[in-house]
Amino acid sequence: MALSEIQFTTLFNGAFGAPLEEFGLTLDTSGNAPVATKGSKVVSLLVVNAQGVEWHVNGTGIDVPFGINGRDEKGEKAQDDARQKLTAAIS
Repeated sequence: MALSEIQFTTLFNGAFGAPLEEFGLTLDTSGNAPVATKGSKVVSLLVVNAQGVEWHVNGTGIDVPFGINGRDEKGEKAQDDARQKLTAAIS
């Protein structure tokens, strides 16, 4: 089951606490599943058996497991950590 555009962007916002545009990413829906791109970098969500597993950049995990982070202290810390890992991976 491929993610829809709205599912991808919502899950991205939940994981990283910011929209694609804040990272300089553009949504690409031309393939089987939506991805975010920035130059030669491709951000995707690994999905196995209809379950989100981990965020990837160019097919390699960036140690950001699938999840929606809340707005509590724990969730904001997880989003900050995820943002740092994503920023490093797409820079």
